Amino acid sequence: MSLDLADGLGLEAAVDTALGIGPASRALDDQPPALRAAAAESIRAALARHQIGDTVPLPGALWVVSATNA
Repeated sequence: MSLDLADGLGLEAAVDTALGIGPASRALDDQPPALRAAAAESIRAALARHQIGDTVPLPGALWVVSATNA
């Protein structure tokens, strides 16, 4: 299973998504612009290795668990 972090909109969209949700967004809250720019560049370099055209598919797995109270 893979998830297109860019949603078909290219590498910059994937970088924006990574910076807008998840641990990166929380870690960069209230940080100076220079640090945010450096983080964005690092994320861009990491995601570029996965880029295929306008997509940035990342491998992953998903577990769905349900339970009932007997």
